[in-house]
Amino acid sequence: MKEPVICFAVGNADYLDPIIVATNSFAEYNPDIPLVVFLNDGSAKIFQDKIKLPNVTFRNCHNEQVIEFCKKHHDDFSPEAYAFSIDKMADLFAANYVLDVMVDEYRDKYEVLIRLDMDVIFVNSILPSVEKFITSNYRIGGIPESQACCLYSPNKNYQRIYVAAYLNAGSLMFRLDDQTINDHLQRSIDIIEHSDFRHFHYPDQDALNNIYANTKSYDATADGWWIPMCNMGKTSTNVIFIHYASTTKPFNYTDSNALDHIFRDSYPYYLQQAKKYKCSDEFIHKLTTVIAMLRRDPAVIRIDILRLRFKVAFDVLMKNRGTS
Repeated sequence: MKEPVICFAVGNADYLDPIIVATNSFAEYNPDIPLVVFLNDGSAKIFQDKIKLPNVTFRNCHNEQVIEFCKKHHDDFSPEAYAFSIDKMADLFAANYVLDVMVDEYRDKYEVLIRLDMDVIFVNSILPSVEKFITSNYRIGGIPESQACCLYSPNKNYQRIYVAAYLNAGSLMFRLDDQTINDHLQRSIDIIEHSDFRHFHYPDQDALNNIYANTKSYDATADGWWIPMCNMGKTSTNVIFIHYASTTKPFNYTDSNALDHIFRDSYPYYLQQAKKYKCSDEFIHKLTTVIAMLRRDPAVIRIDILRLRFKVAFDVLMKNRGTS
């Protein structure tokens, strides 16, 4: 008999403190669910020495095809995607490669595979949501966003349209008994290389949404999967985890989504958990600073956020131009 679910994530050593919070909170509320964290920079031993949790393992991942693809096409993407460094873009695409690794390794052992980003904090068990997904007729599930996606068609006529089921790639469920859940990296590369690169703002995520564009998906927001720009106006009596998507993070004050009350109210708890899990003093200071800034007048916050976002985007652009 198959186990219900296994989860995976991809990260690197620069994200040590958020991964400490994500893995510890995951293990606290999901002690019987395995989580495999892949490190794209070969830093698995650093995490193995730092984070010792019985249901969390760390593995290195490296794929030359991912790296060469990102080097070759980095400058071809839209300005929004181009703002990612080559290394960051490779980190994102590594998740599509690791998705294939996990499907191949665990298809016969688990019913559901969940891909997670590591800018999350768990506050409840994910198992009830997984059980609902298993009894449904869906083969994928997650958090729908309202966003344009360049759809890929077999005759290679591409168009920008709004799709109702554009999913955030940082929190996805896959039914492993469906044999069409496979070969995500190569299909992602094929889709992008046969279309207009400028259509892809979040290349790895856009590619996955192209792959599953004609597939109805399970909406996990009602179960308590929480992202601010996706859950605005929705309610949940039982939040399972909060995904600090985009630039909205307790340790990165650059996005107006930080004004969403679910996020703002969660920041003190995130700080509390960061202290509990013994994150670095520098990280604790960042969290404390963000919380203090969010206590000010919302109008002042919005102006400040716009100024900071412009500075971050400009700095990234200058850095990329300097290395190209």
